[in-house]
Amino acid sequence: RAPLDTAHWTGANAGHHDVIAAGALHFHVSENDWGPHSATLGKPLFVASDSARVLVSRTMRLASSGQRFRVQVSSDDGASWKDAYSEPGTGLTGPLTGTLPVALNAYRGQIIRLRLVMDARGSAYLGPDTGWSVSAVTVEGLDAVTPDDARDYRSADGTFTLSHARPGAYLLIPRVE
Repeated sequence: RAPLDTAHWTGANAGHHDVIAAGALHFHVSENDWGPHSATLGKPLFVASDSARVLVSRTMRLASSGQRFRVQVSSDDGASWKDAYSEPGTGLTGPLTGTLPVALNAYRGQIIRLRLVMDARGSAYLGPDTGWSVSAVTVEGLDAVTPDDARDYRSADGTFTLSHARPGAYLLIPRVE
C-alpha cells in the first residue's frame, strides 16, 4: 500500500490546526475547534463496478462516544454528502489501528466525490494525541474522471478527435472508407 498522496486532498476545519500534515490526515478537537474537520479528495471518481470500495487505513486514538469519524460520498459534486461509513469513538486509551473497507456499490455507474470527516457532539477529548489519523486511502473498482479541460483526445497528426460526455470504457473500431 502506497503512502497517502496528500496533494490531492483539501482539508477544512476553520484554520485551527492542519488537517493535512506529515503525509497523513489528522482529525482531532482542540480547545476552540469543535466544528467538523474534513478532508475532501480533489478528484471526482467513477464507480465502475459492484465491488467498488474505498480502503481507509486509520488509527483511532483517545476519542469519546460523542466524537465520530465518517467516510462520506457525494453524487452531486459536493452539494450534499451521505455517510458510507461512520465510527464512534470508544473512550479507550490505546490506539485502534486497521483498514476500513467501505463498499460503494450503491453508487455504481455514478460519478462521486469522497471526503473524510470527524465531528464532535457533546463531550470530546482535546488535543493532537486524540481523535483519528489516516495514513492511506486506496480505491478499488473506481476510475478517476478526466478533468473537463482534457476530455478531447486527438491522434498525433490531429486528424481524429474523440470527445466523450461520460466516463467509461470505449471501444473504437476503425474502418476504411
